[in-house]
Amino acid sequence: MTGATGLLGSHLLWELLQRGHSVVAVGRNAARLDSVRRLFAFYGDADGRQFDSLGWACADVLDYDSLLAAFAGADEVYHTAAQVSLSRGGRAMWRCNVDGTRNVVQAVAEAGVGALCHVSSIAAVGSSADGRPADEDTPWQPSAGRSVYSQSKFASEMIVWQQIHAGLNAVIVNPGVIVGPADSSQGSGAIARTAGVPFYVDGSATVVDVRDVAACMCRLMDAQAYGRRFVVGGHNCTVRDVQTAFARAYGRREPGVRIGRPALMAAATVLDALAAVSGLRFALTRQSVRSVTSRTVYSSQRVTEATGIAFRTLAEAAQNCRSYADFCAGA
Repeated sequence: MTGATGLLGSHLLWELLQRGHSVVAVGRNAARLDSVRRLFAFYGDADGRQFDSLGWACADVLDYDSLLAAFAGADEVYHTAAQVSLSRGGRAMWRCNVDGTRNVVQAVAEAGVGALCHVSSIAAVGSSADGRPADEDTPWQPSAGRSVYSQSKFASEMIVWQQIHAGLNAVIVNPGVIVGPADSSQGSGAIARTAGVPFYVDGSATVVDVRDVAACMCRLMDAQAYGRRFVVGGHNCTVRDVQTAFARAYGRREPGVRIGRPALMAAATVLDALAAVSGLRFALTRQSVRSVTSRTVYSSQRVTEATGIAFRTLAEAAQNCRSYADFCAGA
């Protein structure tokens, strides 16, 4: 599994082990496995036996030979490694997400791996023009407003589709915003920090518990649902709903003051200009404003029918993050 020390990757490791699989975690830095050990302990692996059963292979998605060695003898490969950001991008993100995926699928083929599960994103799914939920068949259209992340995930998915048409057994999943226990300032860690912030913006979010994404991936691979893509969106809600769920989980003030999109975009324009001349990075960018004020919603009907998954609620996902934070604080 690539990206094994990330939010999704670490939860997928746990899910696969619970299903009795022998798993090799693939990553660039073995030191980051400490976060995986801590997560396993949170989920009940107090004596570390589950963690100790993991194999480890040091490899980089941009180093083809290291991938080929890591995949040797594998029955399946789960490709979760990616750079995720709406506030920055460029060549490094493109290389990781696109060139890295190309290396992964080629190494899978050369190593004789039986099947691949590729993690794409709802950012690679199109937007519905009539307001209905977008799904796997909604075409993605390039536009000036597309983030580098969206472009890179669409391009990487196209690489997988090319190999599927050439005979590769592969499942593609397109998760929404994944929420779960996180140590970093990215993803769920950043969302958790909004707990207690009194401001909110109008916008939609498709949010899914990381445990549900991992379960769906395993069920789809078990069902050999090859040659198909699946939106794993969980729940469509507002950005305010997300902030409120985390505020309640962390026992903090719920958001009540609305900030309009024009004001946010004006501030982001200034910060983008400052970033261009200073090299500084800011979380608030014009692209991040476009993302959080989007009105697009997504349908997860296909994956629900294929796997029978009953998605956890947003409140359950937020509470899991809080419980993990408490666990780490008391460790």
